[in-house]
Amino acid sequence: MGDVIVGILVVVLGGTLSGLFTAPMSYNKGWAWENGWLIYSIYAMLLCPWIFAFYALDDLPQVYQESPAEAIGAAIGLGCLWGIGSVLFGLGVDAVGHALAFAIILGLTSAIGAALPLVILHPDDIGSRTGIFTWVALGVVIIGLVVLAKAGARREREQKAGETKPLLLNDEIAVLDSISHQPGHASFARGLIICLISGLASPCLNLGITFGDDVSKKAKDLGNSATFADNATWCLMWAEEPFPTCSTVSIYSPKSVYQPLSTSSAPGIASNASL
Repeated sequence: MGDVIVGILVVVLGGTLSGLFTAPMSYNKGWAWENGWLIYSIYAMLLCPWIFAFYALDDLPQVYQESPAEAIGAAIGLGCLWGIGSVLFGLGVDAVGHALAFAIILGLTSAIGAALPLVILHPDDIGSRTGIFTWVALGVVIIGLVVLAKAGARREREQKAGETKPLLLNDEIAVLDSISHQPGHASFARGLIICLISGLASPCLNLGITFGDDVSKKAKDLGNSATFADNATWCLMWAEEPFPTCSTVSIYSPKSVYQPLSTSSAPGIASNASL
């Protein structure tokens, strides 16, 4: 019973932190969305997971050497797709705001991430009680997306031009505006599309841990705790996220990243990076 309570508390803490992780970026001074997201990608997705994995797991290199190549490939490939969804997550937050982006993207991610493994790995359970609850939850998510889309479109119609200052700098605004031919600010429709694509790609994180499960099993076979064994698979997937981020920034708006970094003072960079 004690382990269950601890588990629930950890899940609540994790969900709370996941819901708040983009909020500090709103307080970055002189930085575009790309600056904060790039620092987040390198620190939270590339450095921290590997440091923790090497600390928590014994013989991590041996885990990868003895794991099936198919499982490692599935974790890396699905991690790349999730990385693309993660980049679009940041763009979606910037385009439609924290509340709408989180509701749309995380709603789709949770529903699809639960439904696809059920269909692919456990087709016999589609009509079971678990399957029915999954489909009902997916239906609720779809209804919620429709309501959010209508609410967002209504909000956009009621906003005055120039009332909201976007976080993106001029280079990326020009790229986004060239897509919609609507100068001034990103339209809600475009932001909604970004969020929907992100919501479709982001469940690959759950699929990666599902189809890369043999890596976690190998970690347990080598004597590692079942509590931390999944970190061997998480690292392979999370490490892919910085590459789509760096590619997107380098292609679309390199000036919006490098110029603020080169012109900001050391204290300013440290303050923004800590956020």
